[in-house]
Amino acid sequence: DLGVSDRLELVCADFGQLHTRRVREELPEEGFNAILCNPPYLGDRVKRGRTTGEEDRALYAGADGLRAYESIARSLALARPPLLSPRGILVMQLPGACGERRRARIASIFTEQGFTPRMADPCERGIVRCLLISNGRRKVEAEAERS
Repeated sequence: DLGVSDRLELVCADFGQLHTRRVREELPEEGFNAILCNPPYLGDRVKRGRTTGEEDRALYAGADGLRAYESIARSLALARPPLLSPRGILVMQLPGACGERRRARIASIFTEQGFTPRMADPCERGIVRCLLISNGRRKVEAEAERS
């Protein structure tokens, strides 16, 4: 025990389904202060001839590898009450070989849904490994819903 069990709630679920009534009713109404996510990000074309021992759905996210990001952004936008608390943050791992254009495309998926994405600082090897998503203009909507 790390001394956080009274403040930590672990949820294992399909992020694309978190907005559905059946799943959302099992989650805290006030939303989460932090959500950590390591979605699948490989495009299906990478799959050919590759065996990893992991389930395909844990690695592959459609033809361009963006389907999971799109599903997560949509689920966050549709969830009522919101999954992120007004000051909450989603920390999402990015592919290790993710170039600037791909990072910008992933960020735009969340911007299009009304969230504010920003890149985390690069690691010691100069690689940006995480995208940080906050409520952006949704913060105002979330606070209005709670009052």
